[in-house]
Amino acid sequence: MNCEPLQLHVDPNATPVAVHKPALVPIHWQDKVYADLERDVRIGVLEQVSQNTPTTWCSRMVVTSKADGTPRRTVDLQPQNRHSVRQTHHVPSPFHLADRVPQGMKKTVTDAWNGYHSVPIREEDRHFTTFITPWGRYRYKVAPQGFMASGDAYNQRFDAIISNFNDKVKCVDDTCMWANSIEAAFFSGM
Repeated sequence: MNCEPLQLHVDPNATPVAVHKPALVPIHWQDKVYADLERDVRIGVLEQVSQNTPTTWCSRMVVTSKADGTPRRTVDLQPQNRHSVRQTHHVPSPFHLADRVPQGMKKTVTDAWNGYHSVPIREEDRHFTTFITPWGRYRYKVAPQGFMASGDAYNQRFDAIISNFNDKVKCVDDTCMWANSIEAAFFSGM
Protein backbone atom coordinates (compact mmCIF):
# COMPACT_ATOMS: atom_id res chain seq x y z
CA MET A 1 0.00 0.00 0.00
CA ASN A 2 1.47 3.35 -0.97
CA CYS A 3 0.65 5.33 2.17
CA GLU A 4 2.04 7.39 5.01
CA PRO A 5 4.10 5.16 7.34
CA LEU A 6 2.60 4.28 10.71
CA GLN A 7 4.00 6.25 13.62
CA LEU A 8 4.08 4.22 16.84
CA HIS A 9 3.09 6.51 19.72
CA VAL A 10 4.93 4.80 22.58
CA ASP A 11 5.35 6.92 25.73
CA PRO A 12 8.92 8.28 25.59
CA ASN A 13 9.04 8.20 29.43
CA ALA A 14 8.16 4.50 29.60
CA THR A 15 10.83 2.13 30.86
CA PRO A 16 11.59 -0.22 27.94
CA VAL A 17 10.80 -3.88 28.50
CA ALA A 18 13.31 -6.27 26.97
CA VAL A 19 13.26 -10.06 26.92
CA HIS A 20 16.72 -11.55 26.40
CA LYS A 21 15.91 -15.27 26.29
CA PRO A 22 13.82 -16.71 23.43
CA ALA A 23 10.94 -19.08 24.00
CA LEU A 24 11.60 -22.64 22.94
CA VAL A 25 10.26 -23.73 19.57
CA PRO A 26 9.22 -27.41 19.45
CA ILE A 27 11.76 -29.43 17.43
CA HIS A 28 9.18 -30.61 14.87
CA TRP A 29 8.31 -26.95 14.05
CA GLN A 30 11.78 -25.42 14.01
CA ASP A 31 12.46 -25.75 10.27
CA LYS A 32 9.03 -24.33 9.35
CA VAL A 33 9.23 -21.42 11.82
CA TYR A 34 12.73 -20.49 10.64
CA ALA A 35 11.66 -20.75 6.98
CA ASP A 36 8.68 -18.46 7.69
CA LEU A 37 10.96 -15.89 9.36
CA GLU A 38 13.30 -15.95 6.36
CA ARG A 39 10.37 -15.70 3.93
CA ASP A 40 9.07 -12.65 5.81
CA VAL A 41 12.52 -11.04 5.59
CA ARG A 42 12.56 -11.68 1.82
CA ILE A 43 9.11 -10.16 1.25
CA GLY A 44 9.80 -7.10 3.40
CA VAL A 45 7.68 -7.86 6.47
CA LEU A 46 10.66 -8.30 8.82
CA GLU A 47 14.30 -7.35 9.01
CA GLN A 48 16.99 -9.02 11.07
CA VAL A 49 18.44 -6.76 13.77
CA SER A 50 22.14 -6.19 13.17
CA GLN A 51 24.71 -7.32 15.75
CA ASN A 52 25.75 -3.96 17.17
CA THR A 53 22.21 -2.71 17.76
CA PRO A 54 21.53 -2.09 21.47
CA THR A 55 18.48 -3.80 22.94
CA THR A 56 15.83 -1.45 24.30
CA TRP A 57 12.38 -2.87 23.58
CA CYS A 58 12.46 -6.59 22.82
CA SER A 59 9.50 -8.96 22.91
CA ARG A 60 9.34 -12.73 22.86
CA MET A 61 8.24 -14.75 19.85
CA VAL A 62 5.80 -17.44 20.95
CA VAL A 63 4.84 -20.23 18.55
CA THR A 64 1.40 -21.80 18.92
CA SER A 65 -0.56 -24.33 16.89
CA LYS A 66 -3.06 -23.38 14.20
CA ALA A 67 -6.23 -25.47 13.88
CA ASP A 68 -4.55 -27.57 11.17
CA GLY A 69 -1.54 -28.34 13.41
CA THR A 70 0.94 -26.05 11.65
CA PRO A 71 2.86 -23.43 13.66
CA ARG A 72 1.63 -19.86 14.12
CA ARG A 73 4.23 -17.22 15.02
CA THR A 74 3.03 -14.65 17.54
CA VAL A 75 4.90 -11.80 19.19
CA ASP A 76 3.91 -10.64 22.67
CA LEU A 77 3.62 -6.85 22.29
CA GLN A 78 1.67 -6.31 25.54
CA PRO A 79 4.35 -4.10 27.17
CA GLN A 80 4.40 -1.79 24.14
CA ASN A 81 0.59 -1.69 24.08
CA ARG A 82 0.48 -0.66 27.76
CA HIS A 83 2.63 2.38 26.95
CA SER A 84 1.03 3.33 23.62
CA VAL A 85 -1.81 5.52 22.48
CA ARG A 86 -4.39 4.11 20.11
CA GLN A 87 -4.99 5.86 16.78
CA THR A 88 -8.73 5.25 16.68
CA HIS A 89 -10.53 4.55 13.41
CA HIS A 90 -14.07 3.19 13.81
CA VAL A 91 -15.21 0.12 11.89
CA PRO A 92 -18.94 -0.73 12.02
CA SER A 93 -19.89 -4.17 13.32
CA PRO A 94 -20.27 -7.04 10.82
CA PHE A 95 -24.00 -7.22 11.66
CA HIS A 96 -24.58 -3.58 10.70
CA LEU A 97 -22.48 -3.96 7.56
CA ALA A 98 -24.31 -7.10 6.40
CA ASP A 99 -27.62 -5.28 6.90
CA ARG A 100 -26.55 -2.73 4.23
CA VAL A 101 -26.21 -5.35 1.46
CA PRO A 102 -29.39 -5.32 -0.68
CA GLN A 103 -31.20 -8.61 -1.25
CA GLY A 104 -31.03 -10.34 -4.61
CA MET A 105 -27.69 -8.88 -5.69
CA LYS A 106 -24.68 -10.67 -7.16
CA LYS A 107 -21.91 -10.44 -4.59
CA THR A 108 -18.13 -10.49 -4.71
CA VAL A 109 -16.26 -11.07 -1.46
CA THR A 110 -12.54 -10.39 -1.09
CA ASP A 111 -10.10 -10.93 1.76
CA ALA A 112 -6.89 -8.89 1.83
CA TRP A 113 -4.13 -11.40 2.60
CA ASN A 114 -1.96 -10.11 5.47
CA GLY A 115 -3.52 -6.67 5.12
CA TYR A 116 -1.69 -5.19 8.12
CA HIS A 117 1.58 -6.02 6.40
CA SER A 118 0.78 -3.46 3.70
CA VAL A 119 1.21 -0.58 6.18
CA PRO A 120 4.88 0.42 6.62
CA ILE A 121 6.23 1.52 10.01
CA ARG A 122 8.38 4.63 10.26
CA GLU A 123 12.00 3.52 10.30
CA GLU A 124 12.69 5.34 13.57
CA ASP A 125 9.85 3.39 15.27
CA ARG A 126 10.72 -0.13 14.13
CA HIS A 127 12.82 -0.84 17.24
CA PHE A 128 9.59 -0.98 19.30
CA THR A 129 8.66 -4.17 17.40
CA THR A 130 11.92 -6.06 17.98
CA PHE A 131 11.47 -9.66 19.12
CA ILE A 132 13.84 -12.46 20.05
CA THR A 133 13.92 -15.93 18.50
CA PRO A 134 16.32 -18.87 18.80
CA TRP A 135 17.87 -17.53 15.54
CA GLY A 136 18.45 -13.96 16.71
CA ARG A 137 16.50 -10.73 16.87
CA TYR A 138 14.07 -9.52 14.21
CA ARG A 139 11.82 -6.49 13.95
CA TYR A 140 8.83 -5.55 11.88
CA LYS A 141 9.09 -3.17 8.93
CA VAL A 142 5.29 -3.16 8.63
CA ALA A 143 2.37 -3.05 11.06
CA PRO A 144 2.40 -6.23 13.18
CA GLN A 145 -0.68 -8.05 14.35
CA GLY A 146 -0.99 -7.65 18.10
CA PHE A 147 0.08 -4.00 18.25
CA MET A 148 -2.81 -1.76 19.30
CA ALA A 149 -2.40 0.78 16.46
CA SER A 150 -2.08 -1.73 13.61
CA GLY A 151 -5.77 -2.39 13.01
CA ASP A 152 -6.79 1.26 13.12
CA ALA A 153 -3.89 2.27 10.88
CA TYR A 154 -4.72 -0.41 8.31
CA ASN A 155 -8.44 0.35 8.31
CA GLN A 156 -7.99 4.11 8.01
CA ARG A 157 -5.62 3.74 5.06
CA PHE A 158 -7.63 1.05 3.25
CA ASP A 159 -10.92 2.90 3.82
CA ALA A 160 -9.37 5.99 2.18
CA ILE A 161 -8.29 3.92 -0.85
CA ILE A 162 -11.74 2.43 -1.46
CA SER A 163 -13.77 5.50 -0.43
CA ASN A 164 -14.84 6.22 -4.02
CA PHE A 165 -16.13 2.69 -4.64
CA ASN A 166 -19.92 2.40 -4.54
CA ASP A 167 -21.97 -0.64 -3.57
CA LYS A 168 -19.56 -2.11 -1.05
CA VAL A 169 -19.11 -2.73 2.65
CA LYS A 170 -15.80 -3.49 4.35
CA CYS A 171 -14.95 -5.00 7.71
CA VAL A 172 -11.21 -4.86 8.41
CA ASP A 173 -9.71 -6.85 5.51
CA ASP A 174 -12.94 -8.39 4.19
CA THR A 175 -14.90 -6.51 1.51
CA CYS A 176 -18.29 -7.35 0.02
CA MET A 177 -19.24 -5.65 -3.26
CA TRP A 178 -22.53 -6.11 -5.09
CA ALA A 179 -24.24 -5.42 -8.41
CA ASN A 180 -27.37 -6.39 -10.36
CA SER A 181 -25.53 -8.80 -12.69
CA ILE A 182 -22.37 -10.87 -12.82
CA GLU A 183 -21.00 -8.62 -15.57
CA ALA A 184 -21.64 -5.45 -13.54
CA ALA A 185 -20.13 -7.11 -10.45
CA PHE A 186 -17.01 -7.99 -12.44
CA PHE A 187 -16.48 -4.44 -13.68
CA SER A 188 -17.36 -2.76 -10.37
CA GLY A 189 -14.22 -4.21 -8.79
CA MET A 190 -11.88 -2.83 -11.44
